Amino acid sequence: RLLRGDMNFEDFLRKCAEGGSFDLQGAALETAIQERLEVHRNPPNEIEVRRLGRTLSIREQRTPDGGTITIAVDMTQQHQFEAQLH
Repeated sequence: RLLRGDMNFEDFLRKCAEGGSFDLQGAALETAIQERLEVHRNPPNEIEVRRLGRTLSIREQRTPDGGTITIAVDMTQQHQFEAQLH
């Protein structure tokens, strides 16, 4: 899913949840959304999230104009490979 220009990040998260692509990992929807919004507001260097059975490594960086650039890399195969090595 892509974040459209007319959509804020919270709307995007809700749309993902409605479409079943947001892995709540056992948390209530509102709790999961609020936790993800907090991370989005104060992004660490990198986080991992699960969506549709995939593991994504996400990096968010603030831009000088107050926007956010998000880069997501699918790490599923790497995690599977590492699990096989162990």
